[in-house]
Amino acid sequence: MTENHICLLVATFEKNRAIAEFTRTKIDEYWPGHPALFFCGLHDEKARETFLPLRDDPVDWMSVVRSAVGDLQARGFRKCYLILDDHAPMDRCHVAHLNETLPRLMDELGAAFINLHGWGKFRPRSGEELGGRYFFLERAKREHLWKFALHPGLWELEALAGILDLLLRNTDLRERTCWKFERRAGAADFDLPARWQDGAYRVCGAAMSARPAARWHAIWRHAELFLLDVWRFAIRIAAGQKARDRFDAHYLGPYHYYDGPYPLFWSGIMKKGRLNADLIFFLRLHRRRAQLAELQRFLASPPSAS
Repeated sequence: MTENHICLLVATFEKNRAIAEFTRTKIDEYWPGHPALFFCGLHDEKARETFLPLRDDPVDWMSVVRSAVGDLQARGFRKCYLILDDHAPMDRCHVAHLNETLPRLMDELGAAFINLHGWGKFRPRSGEELGGRYFFLERAKREHLWKFALHPGLWELEALAGILDLLLRNTDLRERTCWKFERRAGAADFDLPARWQDGAYRVCGAAMSARPAARWHAIWRHAELFLLDVWRFAIRIAAGQKARDRFDAHYLGPYHYYDGPYPLFWSGIMKKGRLNADLIFFLRLHRRRAQLAELQRFLASPPSAS
């Protein structure tokens, strides 16, 4: 949507090239007609239009993304869906909401960030709900630590650049990771302009899902997670907290799926350098074995990025 100057930025590094390429293939499949997509964090001389120049130490995540933001701004983009490399969409996206509705709402609200991992779908509301006119977006409270969490989300590039510039005053490389970005940027005492501190939002998944019969699916999901809660409670009563902790270490995948305009898995496809065990359990439980097999095949022999 060139009138809104929107693009997608997939942030990655060489070790995760294969998973970043998988994420691109799923975006192409589940988000037809998506805005221009760029990678940052990789060298690729053959595809300079897609792979933004890598000028910084790949270990320095904040600097890599800040340079990419500058490149995108120089190309005329004002908004960007920032997507970490292992956050591929898990199902069909709502193209109209992603391409049109959310950018429009960002302009109307003066938002800095709209998180696609939202409230609802068994996730409690923790801020101000804006009502039907705004598709029940939630405005995060200023004191909410994770208001700038790096799930896939729409960023106003000026805000993202400004937040990174402030964080990059710290010269310690250990403080320049994506995890530090989430914690530092969201801190209530972080010296941000008020329009950014108060400009973080989350979607309402139920209001923006592309799934047919979304209401019935939401009811079924509530029932599934309620039964899982009952089972976990029964384990704790019958066998103790340690037994429930052992259960939780393997079977919490159903809690981590979020069905919104960009269906996603909360902790990503990868965990500690390998396929996320919670995701594997979720896909098997929901008989999405073909999707699991596709992911396993791709990681075993990924096509060359181009």
